[in-house]
Amino acid sequence: NGEILGTVGFGHDLTNLLNLDMELNLFIEYMPFPLAICHEDDQIRQVNTRFLEFFREEREKITGTCFSQWQERTFHVETSPVNGEQYLRFVQDDGKMHYVSMTKKSILNIFDKKVGDVNIFRDITAEKELEIRIWRDANTDSLTGLANRHAFDSFVKKIPEDAIIHLFYIDLDEFKAVNDRW
Repeated sequence: NGEILGTVGFGHDLTNLLNLDMELNLFIEYMPFPLAICHEDDQIRQVNTRFLEFFREEREKITGTCFSQWQERTFHVETSPVNGEQYLRFVQDDGKMHYVSMTKKSILNIFDKKVGDVNIFRDITAEKELEIRIWRDANTDSLTGLANRHAFDSFVKKIPEDAIIHLFYIDLDEFKAVNDRW
């Protein structure tokens, strides 16, 4: 009839929850890769030491800032010419270029409501440098550094069929002898 008949209360021992929180913090801190945890409003709640070292940030300055603004300020999005995958590029203070991949996963509460995100970074610098070198070697002449036939073929395949293009071809007589000698 819409009348309140009574109330129900729940009791729970918080000791296990506090221990779980402490274990989770230790787990996050000792991850071997940079990690940032954000609230649902995109504010950075927690980062691990690897994050601070890798991105050369200070915990007091990064905690509480907007993750997407930090991301926009820090990274340039690039696309691999080999497989079309996107990755992030950033330059550290010393001028060294780094490449990372980022995985973003939602954190859900017990009611499946999103309460934040965990952002996991993986340093892919060595892989990208090798990929860039292999792509350059496959698409340029080793002597001149100019685009080769493979690069030309790839370029032509990307041109829309209705596009008007012009091809300028130069043939130098006896150039093979000069090329072979020098």
